[in-house]
Amino acid sequence: MRVTRRGVLSALGAATAVGSAGCLGGAGREPEGPEGTPADLVCEDEGFRRLEPPFEEDEVSYTTFVGDGEPLFELALDGRTIAYGSTVRVALRNRTDEPRETGPRTAFSLQRATEAGWQDVRGTTDESVDKWLDGERGESGTVHGPSEGFVWDLTLEEPDLVDVDESGASTSLSVCPSLGTGSYRFVYWGIPEGALAEEFTVVGPG
Repeated sequence: MRVTRRGVLSALGAATAVGSAGCLGGAGREPEGPEGTPADLVCEDEGFRRLEPPFEEDEVSYTTFVGDGEPLFELALDGRTIAYGSTVRVALRNRTDEPRETGPRTAFSLQRATEAGWQDVRGTTDESVDKWLDGERGESGTVHGPSEGFVWDLTLEEPDLVDVDESGASTSLSVCPSLGTGSYRFVYWGIPEGALAEEFTVVGPG
């Protein structure tokens, strides 16, 4: 059976979500970060350490993650052009007929395209969150039945992209520099031995 992106998002529907879909937060406010494809993401705070991706670029698949010749997981976005301050829904789904295991919902990177390569927009000045900085995948342990998975509703505004703790509590992460118009990608790296990504473009508010 052919599975479409719309089908993935519809099937997961109200499954484990973060936030609410729709236009929220800074909708109508212009993004203040660099435009286009910057040479690098530079933070003026000298103590800021950017999150390092816990995967190699050759591990990244787009849309569908395949193992042993079989589609295992699928990732879908509800839009490719997202206005700054609005929300993008991202859905991960188990494509097989058997339960499959992943890491936690928080095992994702939100990256921006730069001339130096893909870089996470988030980081911290707090050394106590080294688990996010050292590139550790951590243990698996989240089981998804057939057609089950995660849903993230990510509001593309700086304060809304740092609450990644499983409990929903705020962390000491921050976005630096501010988001700007350009190319981004969401990468879920909780899949054993791989990562699954989708790209999108952030534009100014309509």
